[in-house]
Amino acid sequence: MSLARAEDALIQCREHIDAQQRKDPEIEAILARYVSAIIYAAFESEIRAAVSMRASLNGQDARQANFAKKASERLVRSIKLSELSGLAGWFHLDCKNSFVDRLDEESKTAWDSILLNRHDVAHDGEGGHVSNLTYEDVERFYPKAKSVITVFVASLTN
Repeated sequence: MSLARAEDALIQCREHIDAQQRKDPEIEAILARYVSAIIYAAFESEIRAAVSMRASLNGQDARQANFAKKASERLVRSIKLSELSGLAGWFHLDCKNSFVDRLDEESKTAWDSILLNRHDVAHDGEGGHVSNLTYEDVERFYPKAKSVITVFVASLTN
């Protein structure tokens, strides 16, 4: 799994925060939202790649692989956990059940927190969802949220 853009953003923002003379919660909140948006994009890209790879039988047929890539771009519109379980279910009910059963509460909370933080930025706080994640929260949640992708990919191969 290659999440270099997200991991680079986390490192760069941490370096910026650490270089400051004094702690500035407002700047840290902005950086938390920024990096949440970058993480979301990376997660979405990984989910699309996983769906495309599975649907194309690991790229064995170039035409099927092309179709699967285009289909995954159109089908993966949201990466909420409920959407991911439904997407896994399109492959087979066992895939959906595997995904749901393997997720632990900590990973679900981390995933939802980062997505909500990104949603607040992308949709200007519409819908009453406001996230108050600190930068440290995003750093702490990232590894657990990333594990959701691992679980999703594993569920598609069952």
